[in-house]
Amino acid sequence: MNSLPDSSSIAPLSGNTASDTARVVRLAPESELRIEVEFGYSLTLKLIEGVAEVFGCEIIVGREYRFSGQKLGVFTWQAAGGADYVADDTPMPIFLNIHTALEQRRATAETMKTSGPRVVVVGAHDSGKTSLVKLLLNYAVRQGRQPMFVNLDISEGGVTMPGTVSAVMVDQPIYPEEEFGSLGLDLTAAGGSGAPIVYHYGFDTPNENTKLLQRLVGHLADTVTARLVEDDDARQSGLIIDTHGCADHNEFELLMHIIKSFSADVVLVLGHERLHSDLLRAFQQQPQSNISILKLTKLGGVARRDKSFRRQSQVRKIREYFYGHPGNCELSPFSLVVGFGDVNIFRVGEEHLVPSSALPLGADRKAGGTRLVAIEAGDILLHSILAIVDAAPRSASTAGAGDSTNESQTQDEEDFLVLANVLGFVYVSDVNSAKRKMTVLAPSATRLPSNRLVMGVFKWAETV
Repeated sequence: MNSLPDSSSIAPLSGNTASDTARVVRLAPESELRIEVEFGYSLTLKLIEGVAEVFGCEIIVGREYRFSGQKLGVFTWQAAGGADYVADDTPMPIFLNIHTALEQRRATAETMKTSGPRVVVVGAHDSGKTSLVKLLLNYAVRQGRQPMFVNLDISEGGVTMPGTVSAVMVDQPIYPEEEFGSLGLDLTAAGGSGAPIVYHYGFDTPNENTKLLQRLVGHLADTVTARLVEDDDARQSGLIIDTHGCADHNEFELLMHIIKSFSADVVLVLGHERLHSDLLRAFQQQPQSNISILKLTKLGGVARRDKSFRRQSQVRKIREYFYGHPGNCELSPFSLVVGFGDVNIFRVGEEHLVPSSALPLGADRKAGGTRLVAIEAGDILLHSILAIVDAAPRSASTAGAGDSTNESQTQDEEDFLVLANVLGFVYVSDVNSAKRKMTVLAPSATRLPSNRLVMGVFKWAETV
């Protein structure tokens, strides 16, 4: 195995909490130091000597890593000495075996000029799915591969914001502090397989609008497949797909849609025996399918995250999009004043926003739950996160047409925009309805790359 850890490791730990303390922890062979840092506290980790890793990413001797509001494990394959507050029931040897099997498939794909493994990681909520995804991606990168990471866990945000589905080629380590954030910094990168693919969903749970999410997943799968056709290295490296926790029938149906849309051939099930059985039963009824479904135990040390922790994680993700990671990759966003007449703002159609029981008797919906409808700019936008999406191209056959074609053209545009790639995000910090202007926070001082903005449910009261 090229560049995988095989030498001794001693991992020291220093904490900066309400009262600064520091201690040194010596890791035994194949043991793991598990760390939980609450929001409002910070911890500094430094490796003094040896070899250790976090989520499959090697940490550098002497470098300080700072964490806040995160849960992680520091693992070493080989070391000497005693241990203090260290777990020895780590599943890392199992994960290394999985990586080895995936690497064998990649080597075969490279020889045969075919596609590499398409892996979907599924399981219960808070079972360690994202941690396993990061580990497998980092191990693949350390082997010189360029796997495609697909994030379908809409509550997490993946490479950009919560409420999106996305995909990006990974050709560099995912560093423990930054997580996936550094992969999606340049959403407007022109062309190439390295540019992130991002679609806006706008909600933080699949059940808010399952029909729309399924449509976005299918479109993302088609786009990723087309992207891989153009890049042999990425195609042979394969896909690793992170998913939302599966807890009910609707989420199971969505999971089946994901597996089929991406033509997955490996499904890793974490901490969910019933889900494993249901998947086996579902694919046994499809004898033509060639898919491996593996059951894994829930990662040790994974703690259940309550609503408050999840919300704080989302707020941190939003803030890091504009300001970067403190002390590591800091950014300087800009405030722009935008006139109401200079942009067109949309949100998901009324099918989602108004339940059927609330409609007047005999009333029909004017917009479907998988389309966008235009809304008037105003106070409703205050503190909202707006996605900037590609503008729909205007058909030459309808350009300059009369009023009879305007409604149809608008409907076509709204339908197009729901599947349009996201170019970036802005935060609405102030709204002046009297002057018909709003102030937005944007990653750069240049004009917005598109005048089509899409509103979701996410709000953020900025505190710097």
